[in-house]
Amino acid sequence: MSSLKQALFDQYNRDSRRKTLPPHSIFCVDDRAPSDVASDRSLYGYFCEIIADAANDPIVDVRLTGNVPIGPEVEAWVSANGAAIKQTPRYSLEFSVAPGEESKLLELAAAIEVITSRRYDTPSYKYVCPRTAQSLRRLASVLASARGT
Repeated sequence: MSSLKQALFDQYNRDSRRKTLPPHSIFCVDDRAPSDVASDRSLYGYFCEIIADAANDPIVDVRLTGNVPIGPEVEAWVSANGAAIKQTPRYSLEFSVAPGEESKLLELAAAIEVITSRRYDTPSYKYVCPRTAQSLRRLASVLASARGT
């Protein structure tokens, strides 16, 4: 059993009835709340979904989808870190975090927060950017403590 997978399960298990580690390695790490889900059980369009996949332990693949905050600093971060932004039809941002690279998540969180420090065109960024940055910082903390870095 992977200690990384166990740490992700301990932090992000939304189903209090589930007590054992699931067979999958994919976790929703976006700190969603019941108020983020519409009556048809889909996430609202303004929400940025964050998924962490620990299948390649110790490397974690991270994917942001939906209302991914995009700005010059985020685009610079993408270029510097070998990440990929795709638009099919929604935006997605995908990258990997190896042991010792947890600071990538903190840098991305800072780049996302910069978007709302000046004029921006997407009204939902007022709420999306701080929440997404907070979730990325929490993930960085969970990964660092699970890996002992």
